[in-house]
Amino acid sequence: MRGVLRPRLHAVGAYLINVHDMPVARTAAVFKDLFQVSVSAGRVSSVGAKTSALLAETVVLINQAVTASAVAHVDETGLRVGGGLAWAHCAGTTTHTVFHIDAKHGPAGTLNGGVLQSFTEVMVHDRR
Repeated sequence: MRGVLRPRLHAVGAYLINVHDMPVARTAAVFKDLFQVSVSAGRVSSVGAKTSALLAETVVLINQAVTASAVAHVDETGLRVGGGLAWAHCAGTTTHTVFHIDAKHGPAGTLNGGVLQSFTEVMVHDRR
């Protein structure tokens, strides 16, 4: 298959990789088995960057909605990245949520996401 993945295949690849944490080689095998489309693991691995670019404007709008909210819930959870500990931080409202990964835990890591630096309203955290 030459060029860019067709939009529906791109969406399926992004879904399998991001929602189901499926490895890129297995995702390529699914394309072959279910859709009779031969795709290299390299092509599948490019789905993440291309999806990010396609969603860039939407991410800006979500960030703006969280920043403009009267109340935002923030939290973090630890995870392994490259063999080390990192933190997945989230900031959300009843309708929008943003995430980022940071090496720092707590308020410093929360603020490094770029969304809450200008947030002036009520920020809720469980502080466990």
